[in-house]
Amino acid sequence: AEAVEGNPQENGAWQAAVRGCDAVVNLVGEPIAHKPWTKVQKELIHYSRVGSTHRLVETIRNIAPNEGRPKTLV
Repeated sequence: AEAVEGNPQENGAWQAAVRGCDAVVNLVGEPIAHKPWTKVQKELIHYSRVGSTHRLVETIRNIAPNEGRPKTLV
């Protein structure tokens, strides 16, 4: 296992790290503790998770199957 840090809303080294992996575990998202769950905070939490997942899926789709596309996304 290898931990990779990066901002999924920006292109970066994290995209190259996805290539050749068997599986990807997405732990990206706005922290949920220590802040009141206001409407704005809930939207930020939601967007940080959904937006990053969409970008990760897009990155995986752009990897040709013969180039080591991950088979599993958690």
